[in-house]
Amino acid sequence: LSIIDLPGTYSLTAYSAEELVARDVLIHDKPDVVIDVLDAGNIERNLYLAVQIMELGSPLVLALNMSDVAERRGIRFDLDMLSKLLGAPIVPTIGNKGQGKTELLDAAVKMAKRSYSPELRRIDYGPEIESQIAMLQERIDGASVDISGAPSRWVAVKLLEGDSNVSRQIGDTDLIEAVDKSIEHLKSIFGDSPEA
Repeated sequence: LSIIDLPGTYSLTAYSAEELVARDVLIHDKPDVVIDVLDAGNIERNLYLAVQIMELGSPLVLALNMSDVAERRGIRFDLDMLSKLLGAPIVPTIGNKGQGKTELLDAAVKMAKRSYSPELRRIDYGPEIESQIAMLQERIDGASVDISGAPSRWVAVKLLEGDSNVSRQIGDTDLIEAVDKSIEHLKSIFGDSPEA
């Protein structure tokens, strides 16, 4: 096994050097499997990164770390249901005690060998946002925009988020104008930026 430990990050949005490094490895190196370590006590914040990894189409295994701390706080997870909903195996771990390490590596090897075949989940952001994503995705595919092998849906989502790193890589001014119109349209509907 060749394991790459990426910098700790909560998202793949280009706000920091760490996020750019993590994102570049996932897009360019296309690892056989990505292990995303979730803090069981702060699951909502941690699932944001998991969703972004899912959007990239990377094979994903989730390590639910600090599961003992969450349990002491009375937080319990239906791991089978959560795994089914996310389309990724979830392994409870206690990192500082080394618990779950073998199970996590086993799940990663299964995923890498594709002997675990989750039902692929596409995140649905609701009809308004989905219509804008579909429109931009069609334009991206039609314009042959290539963001180093990233899926066109992921590129469309990043453009709607206002990701400046992705925007800089787009050479099509008509596409950028369409993105700006989509962002304004969504702001007028939701009263907030699409990124939020």
